Amino acid sequence: MCDVTARSGRSGTTPRPRWGRLYGLAGLTLAALATVEVFPSSGPPLTALRCGLALGGLVAMAAWARPSRCA
Repeated sequence: MCDVTARSGRSGTTPRPRWGRLYGLAGLTLAALATVEVFPSSGPPLTALRCGLALGGLVAMAAWARPSRCA
């Protein structure tokens, strides 16, 4: 009896996905890609930067989806 704790009302409910975080990640990824596009040079380093930014954005969104999958 002494070790019984009161539960909050929301502990039994399914958590909701945090859509604001997803939109923030997507917005930052698109802003970074748009910033890179203003550079007039081209070549392998700029292509690698673009690919890295796109891949980083996808990884960040996948990291968002993992805890949101139960929702």
